[in-house]
Amino acid sequence: MTEAATSDEALDQLDPHAFDLILLEVKLPGVNGMKILEQLRETPSTSVIMMTALREEQQ
Repeated sequence: MTEAATSDEALDQLDPHAFDLILLEVKLPGVNGMKILEQLRETPSTSVIMMTALREEQQ
């Protein structure tokens, strides 16, 4: 299991590792999770689950 707290950390992890599944926060600090998803689509063998911890009043 690999963890990243920011979008920069997540992007740094993409190159050296191959992942079967990625849980991706939509509202990462830095680059939006949707932008990271665009890059992940270049590797179709990786499954991605998008999630967020925002409450309704935070939106």
